[in-house]
Amino acid sequence: MTPIIFKDDMQTAVLKEHFNNSLVKFSKLKVIVIESPSGVKSFMRKNLQEIGFTLGNITVIQSPSNAENICRRSSFDIYIINMNIEDTERATELVHKLYDDGLIPTKSVMCIMTSDNSRATVLSNIEKKPEEYIIKPFNTRQLKIRLYRAYLKKFELSDIFDAIEKEDYQAIVDACFKHLGSPSIYTHDIRIMLAEALVKQERLEEAELAIREGLNFADVLDYHIELGKILLSSGKYEDAAQEFNYAIKANPLIIESYRWLSELYIRTNDLASAQEIMNQAIKMSPHSSSLLHTQLLFAMKTRDYSTIKENFNKLLELHRYDPIKLSQLLAGFVQAEIMYVSSAPDTQNIDKLAKHVNAVLTQYEPYMKLSKGRFDYNTFKDLSRARIDLAISDNPKARKLFYKTLSAMGNDLLNQSEAMLSNVILGLWQIGDYEHAEDLFNYADRDKFDPLIVSCIDCYKKDPKINEKREKYQELNKQGIKYYKQEKYDLALEMFVEALKKSPSNSNATINKAQALLKLASSGELDKNKKDLYLRECANTLSTLDNIYLGKSLTQRVNSIKEEIEKQLG
Repeated sequence: MTPIIFKDDMQTAVLKEHFNNSLVKFSKLKVIVIESPSGVKSFMRKNLQEIGFTLGNITVIQSPSNAENICRRSSFDIYIINMNIEDTERATELVHKLYDDGLIPTKSVMCIMTSDNSRATVLSNIEKKPEEYIIKPFNTRQLKIRLYRAYLKKFELSDIFDAIEKEDYQAIVDACFKHLGSPSIYTHDIRIMLAEALVKQERLEEAELAIREGLNFADVLDYHIELGKILLSSGKYEDAAQEFNYAIKANPLIIESYRWLSELYIRTNDLASAQEIMNQAIKMSPHSSSLLHTQLLFAMKTRDYSTIKENFNKLLELHRYDPIKLSQLLAGFVQAEIMYVSSAPDTQNIDKLAKHVNAVLTQYEPYMKLSKGRFDYNTFKDLSRARIDLAISDNPKARKLFYKTLSAMGNDLLNQSEAMLSNVILGLWQIGDYEHAEDLFNYADRDKFDPLIVSCIDCYKKDPKINEKREKYQELNKQGIKYYKQEKYDLALEMFVEALKKSPSNSNATINKAQALLKLASSGELDKNKKDLYLRECANTLSTLDNIYLGKSLTQRVNSIKEEIEKQLG
């Protein structure tokens, strides 16, 4: 549900009647506050004590990074984050981390506070979907009502939230129906949670009915958005568009409506309308990470390299305090720069490419040092710079550096971060080692790759220029395999040699060539000198793959050929 900016409304009046009789007691709840400076910290601690929290259950932290560490070790009932602390960017990133890493229990409450009531800031913060959003200044009574209101919902609907945490969708449905059988101030929330659980079970007609029944009692905008999502999943595009447009007209500030409407236009291949809607949303909420992600994924589908490049730069700035996300975005950024200059009609951008990429990699290096994982940023920079050099001039030294770095990772390659792996996979595609890249991508755990990384790889693979080059190589290699199966090894060798002219670094074609040479050397009609000549050429061909990490399947083929060479040379 969309959080409501602080105001005294009918629901608040109802809640006041609960204070004296409710089972919710602040004295039993643990709360963490991310605040600064020390004077404000004292003010918050005093306010929380006044509304019922015990001093021992109040944790007040100034540093977002320290707060993250504490939240990884302990859980709280209420999380209060002041977005106006001196380190605002880290506070924003902390909210993302708490949600993305599942550090906030489902039954806990997130409360965001801010004194900035500008539209862009409010929309960006509300997008995180906190249970409460308070604009300062506020008094102790207002704070009490807001925290009470947020936690009371979690308390009274605890069985639903327990089922949500366990992802037990039938239990969610059963609990929702139970609560809908009695009067509740949370009826709207319950119906939406019911519909979402039914959708997860692919019971779309029942989900639609649940929301339409709700609309019979109250014209709630969240109902229209949820109904639009259900209709979209059902393929009822016109009806879904009507619901999203209704929500936008009723409240143009609900960004979720724009996002889903743009998704609808993408599915119906109305790309111009999708772009227009996304531009409207981003204009209103320029700091929205999710909107920029959505627009970026769309730009990759349409190969709008200028927007891809621009959005990666914006996202880097928004996520610079999250090393894991930052590494993924840097991998995407390098790829975006390569795709952008490759599609440019002139060489002006190519001339500036290396300088710009080096500057950005240097700019974010201090933030990457915040990482506590195994990410080797120096190796990542070397790979990135090698790929940039390859994009500029297909520099043999850069190609050698790329393979040297790849080989240094060796069998530990698949344990590298997805940012490092994607850089390797895209680099292999860039130099035309297609099968090697696919083998590595398929062997890696693709489901764990960030959608932006997967989209970068898919976007590059589907680029017309890349496809044209690959198709020429594949046709020659395919013809060579056909001749090989027909035991026409001389013609097969000719085709594999031509394929390598199109993609000189292709490991698969190199091994195919070696296999054809080995078959020619095995012919009983050859004299010893001719046979030795083929075997030496076969060994020399394989030597080009020495010290290169090939992965399991290609390595097995190479080893098999080498064993046969040694056997025949005897």
